[in-house]
This record gives sequence, C-alpha cells and structure tokens, in this order.
Amino acid sequence: MDELAHVLIVDDEADFVAMMRVLLERERYRVSGYASAPAAVRRVCDGLAPDVVLLDFQMPVLDGGETLRRMRRCGLSSPAILVSGTRDLREQALANGFADWVAKPFEFETLLGAIGRCLARP
Repeated sequence: MDELAHVLIVDDEADFVAMMRVLLERERYRVSGYASAPAAVRRVCDGLAPDVVLLDFQMPVLDGGETLRRMRRCGLSSPAILVSGTRDLREQALANGFADWVAKPFEFETLLGAIGRCLARP
C-alpha cells in the first residue's frame, strides 16, 4: 500500500483546522494541524516533514508569509498553499514562495485540486 501524503494545516481558526482534518482524512491524507503558527514552526524545526503545507495568511504573531519563511529556514522544502480570505494576496503569495493560492471561502474540490497539483510536482 502506498504511503499516504501528509498535509500540514496552519490556521488560527481551530474549527477550520478540525474541519479540514476530517475532510482531508476522508480523502486518505495524513493530516497534522495547528491553530498556532509558532507551534507549527517549532514542529517543523523539530523534524515534521509534510508533503504539502496549507497556510492561512492573517494569523496573530506570525502571518502566513513569515511562517513559511521560518519553516524554510528549518529545512522545509515542501510546496505551500496560501489559503486566505484576502483576494489581493495572490500575486504576493506566488512571488514569495507559495506554490499555489486558494481564496476563502472555497469549494473543497478547489482545495483538493491545489493539493493535487502540488503533490504532482517533481
């Protein structure tokens, strides 16, 4: 049996993290979720190596861009998807190392498509 792809979710809304965990696990993904960007960064620095990362942009303490920069400094090479309700961040996200961008609110199929594209990259 193939190993399940691992998705890391970082969003300050704990209910969103919990909902995404349930939906993605139904799609046969392994999921780690954090409602705290600093906690997620620490976990990545301690060796967590997801296949793809979903990051909210507007979070307290660290925004999504800074969270990704800190994870990259710890060696994260996985693609990251910015998930944000701020629609004008798309170009900024793509210019700052995010592989894709999904606007909140979104259809779950849209998110699955973005994850699939990231996982298909060499």
